[in-house]
Amino acid sequence: MDILKKAADFVWDSTIGLLRQYQDKSIQLAKIEAVSFYVKSVKMLRRQIFVILLVMGALVMLALGLLVVPIVLILCMPWSLMVKAMTIFLFGALYVAVPGTFLWVALSEKKWMEFSMADKWMAEVTNHKS
Repeated sequence: MDILKKAADFVWDSTIGLLRQYQDKSIQLAKIEAVSFYVKSVKMLRRQIFVILLVMGALVMLALGLLVVPIVLILCMPWSLMVKAMTIFLFGALYVAVPGTFLWVALSEKKWMEFSMADKWMAEVTNHKS
């Protein structure tokens, strides 16, 4: 009788242990799915913000007079032809480089992972020990 009780206890403990492992794995899987969904959402939001900022940048460039400011400056100044050409080149380079650099830094994937705290979630999920 004592052996049957011990065997029953062993089976019970084994079943409970397996259920707990299954529960832990299920919770871990749910966490991974949640992080995956969150990262995909952040990626989609990042793309939308990129488009919005790109449109806003284009509007700002138009508002500043992409062509008007350099043309007026060149026409009103008594510069040589070479200086005028260099001024046109400089304005063109600035109009491309400044917004491009801003977008490159502000919209990098690393910055968005930090901003959305997805990097912490991913570290937590990948470092989880069961």
